[in-house]
Amino acid sequence: MSLTERHQINVIFAVPAQLATLLDNPIFAPDRLRSLRRIVFGGAPISRSLIERIETVMPWLNCERAFGSSETSHMGAQNKENRTDIYDGYNQPGGRLEIEIFKEPGVPAQLGEIGEIATRGPHLMTRYLEDPEAQKAFFKTESTDGDWGWVGDLAEKHDGYYSIYSIVGRSKHMILSGGLNIYPAELKEALNSHPDFADCAVIGVEDETWGELPVAAIVPSTSSPDIEALLDHVSQKVARYKRVREIIIVDQIPRTPAGKIQVHLVQELCNAALANDSS
Repeated sequence: MSLTERHQINVIFAVPAQLATLLDNPIFAPDRLRSLRRIVFGGAPISRSLIERIETVMPWLNCERAFGSSETSHMGAQNKENRTDIYDGYNQPGGRLEIEIFKEPGVPAQLGEIGEIATRGPHLMTRYLEDPEAQKAFFKTESTDGDWGWVGDLAEKHDGYYSIYSIVGRSKHMILSGGLNIYPAELKEALNSHPDFADCAVIGVEDETWGELPVAAIVPSTSSPDIEALLDHVSQKVARYKRVREIIIVDQIPRTPAGKIQVHLVQELCNAALANDSS
């Protein structure tokens, strides 16, 4: 607030957690931010409730979202007008880059279908430094001509100016919390080193402050698992920001016939359990 007043700052870029922390601070005074005209969010999902909260206390602001990655730079945008028709919709920012949503390589999604976002054009990185395996995965060179970069986000395809798409998840199930990446596999490995459960899955659940927080669904191997001990066990093995925040007891982890975790079903189980706890 002090810097904004001193320099009459009118545009800032922030991850959602920064703005949530600001709003919750006891010395927050919105009138000290009168020079601001635009806040651009990125780095993590932002909840609808946080956007509405910001626009309520600072109605002179335009809250906008940027979408991209280190490999692609900025490749999508959303302003207040975009949210009128499709609240989570993003527009392609210009004609020099291409964005497509593919059901599979070479098969674009139809309107209303969900697929993985891929992009090509001069904005795209050329390679990963000394990591050929990651490079092959990003460009899918084993199954495509390698022109497209596959960003790992899943989106629903909509009709509109350029291309409009709404992010629905991530094909690699990475959790974005406070602008930082958390990989469920690391947390699952930490849980696996504890004897009190038979199976588990780690997902990210929406959080107003951090964008997403890690939650674990576990199938216990004992009749009365010590949840606090499990949480503490994981906390000792990972960085503090990565720690599992909640553990949900389930009868089984939903899996495909091939044994892969059905993340969307785990998400439903955890969201339902968390909703019951809050009520």
